[in-house]
Amino acid sequence: DKRYFTVIPNAKMLSRKNTNSVWKAHYVNTFSTLITEADKQGLTPFMLNHEGKEDQVLCEQINAKLSKPIEILHEEDPLKVKGIIGASDAILCSRYHGCVSALSQGIPCLGTSWSHKYEKLFEEYGVSEYLISPRGDNNELIMHLNQLLNNSTEVTDALLSKAEIYKSQSQKMWDIVSHKLA
Repeated sequence: DKRYFTVIPNAKMLSRKNTNSVWKAHYVNTFSTLITEADKQGLTPFMLNHEGKEDQVLCEQINAKLSKPIEILHEEDPLKVKGIIGASDAILCSRYHGCVSALSQGIPCLGTSWSHKYEKLFEEYGVSEYLISPRGDNNELIMHLNQLLNNSTEVTDALLSKAEIYKSQSQKMWDIVSHKLA
């Protein structure tokens, strides 16, 4: 009966690789705000760490900001990670492959970005409005989450429609490769 809100942080958001200093200043607060709001809305939030020590430290920093710390799951098997994401009702994600996994399975996803590839991904799936800005205040963050949750059926349908197109294109590519190799 539970509805799950999976949270996947990424230590690269706070590293030298991310040139956006605004994210560095607001990242932990952004996550704690959205986790708290998801909990208020009846979802069961938990963090998923599948990248090791650096992300573990970040998960603990986020948990330290929460009045009610949440479970931190550790999973390295990519198939299990995909299954966990697929069983979620919504996701907050900073890991590129986590975003791909969510969007391709029709899971409503709020994303953060430290690289242009995130913008392109969300654009290709037609959900650019769910790639949140580092400049958003708490009210704006909550508005994005509410919008995502209130439109989750429509978002899921649109994502699954896009995913079918991409799966079909991928199958055609592999058919061509197989034909060339035969």
